[in-house]
Amino acid sequence: MTTMNRYQMVAALTYAGGKHTALADNPNWPFELPKLGDTLFAFIMIALADAEGCTTTAEAILRMRTARQHVDAVLNALAAL
Repeated sequence: MTTMNRYQMVAALTYAGGKHTALADNPNWPFELPKLGDTLFAFIMIALADAEGCTTTAEAILRMRTARQHVDAVLNALAAL
């Protein structure tokens, strides 16, 4: 069993309009991630993990901003096709 940290909890409660809120109460949530078929959400949850070094609000924000920059770059490239 793994407890979500507060950054992962925020993600679970807010991502896609709360699509995955049920995970917040599930102690086995890491094993449920692959079953969801939502790789972006899985990435976010992994990026915000304590085990990945995400232990401060500043770090969580930095990680999400960095991810947004990468996604925006791909989006812009696709829009240019």
